[in-house]
Amino acid sequence: MAGSSATFQHGLRQAISAPFHVAMFIGVGILVIVMGRMIIDLFITGSDPASLSAAQTALRHEIIMSEHLPDVGGRAAERALRWAVTAYDWMYKKTGIDQTLIAPNISELEQAFRRGMDTALAQPHWQAVMIGTQTLAVRAAMIQTMLPTLALAYFVAIFDGLVARWIRRVSGGRESSTIYHRAKYLHAVGVTLLLMAWFWYPGHMDFELVTLVMAIAGGILLRLQLMYYKKYV
Repeated sequence: MAGSSATFQHGLRQAISAPFHVAMFIGVGILVIVMGRMIIDLFITGSDPASLSAAQTALRHEIIMSEHLPDVGGRAAERALRWAVTAYDWMYKKTGIDQTLIAPNISELEQAFRRGMDTALAQPHWQAVMIGTQTLAVRAAMIQTMLPTLALAYFVAIFDGLVARWIRRVSGGRESSTIYHRAKYLHAVGVTLLLMAWFWYPGHMDFELVTLVMAIAGGILLRLQLMYYKKYV
């Protein structure tokens, strides 16, 4: 009885703490994406005029491209523009950076900060960070449009994988924990890397191609996970 009680209490603690762990994971993930993109823009994109020009072109192109995406929870173009403006407002206006660059009466520390940002060397770097912040917001707003395609691909993968697992069971096929675990880890790593590339790449990326690759690769790996899951649960 003591063992059963301890197991129950352990499961209860896990159930209670699970939402907080998920929220912390999401928060850390967002922070990593934002800080990583800022570092890329500050030190890489801003140091190359061609990369900076490509980032500007990519931002304009993706805003225009969002006008042709299907409406999922509202128009993608309106959501992209709204999120871009909000990101700029929170990152630069509410922090006072924008006001520091244009205000006439500021402190000596703010004047030194302005002089540093106004130099010919610093301007491209800060410009790249501002463009990158808005690009990040636009791409995040487009993710919602991807969800129906992913849902369809994963639904087909789940159905087909469960059917394949049933066939494997009734025909006496062996389970393979190696294939199951490799598919599971590759699934998680692949989706994470693809999303990081989508958010971090400073140039233009084809949203439809990213969605297609994620749907096909994720569906295949999920099907393998279900097909080679334990024979008996």
